[in-house]
Amino acid sequence: VVGDGVVESDIGDIDCGDGHTDCFDTYAAGSTVILTATGTRGSTFQEWGHGCAGVAGPGVSVPMSQAFACSAIFSRTFTITVDGDGVVSTDAGQSCGDSFLNLCTVDGVPATLTATPDSGQRFIGWSGDCSGSDDVYVLDGDEAACTAVFAPPPPALTVVVVGGGN
Repeated sequence: VVGDGVVESDIGDIDCGDGHTDCFDTYAAGSTVILTATGTRGSTFQEWGHGCAGVAGPGVSVPMSQAFACSAIFSRTFTITVDGDGVVSTDAGQSCGDSFLNLCTVDGVPATLTATPDSGQRFIGWSGDCSGSDDVYVLDGDEAACTAVFAPPPPALTVVVVGGGN
């Protein structure tokens, strides 16, 4: 199992991935085992690998005529929202905000997000499943939706002393 997900068998004891460790079982020759892949923590099934490569969908029938190995590959998509005037870019070259969509998705973990305010704006911080005020945030896999918040700087007040006062 690659990524966040589990593979279970319809017969026998295969329950593998995401902390489950029953990844091997023996079956009678001539039997057919159906493996089902299910994403966890916001992941979705992408594809089968090894002996099951090329099979579409999260379910695969495995005829047991010999020893067989399959792998399931999962990926995770994160939602990034931009609130205000700025751009969020990823280390993979994706961007959202400004002339881009204010709502976009990021594929894969880990991913580094960089918040860049437009001219005359400032980055306030991250909200949702992300937190902090550093303009760089590393998605570690526990987040699902993050918002980058931008705003104009607060108004400044300048006091000018005229004459001999202090």
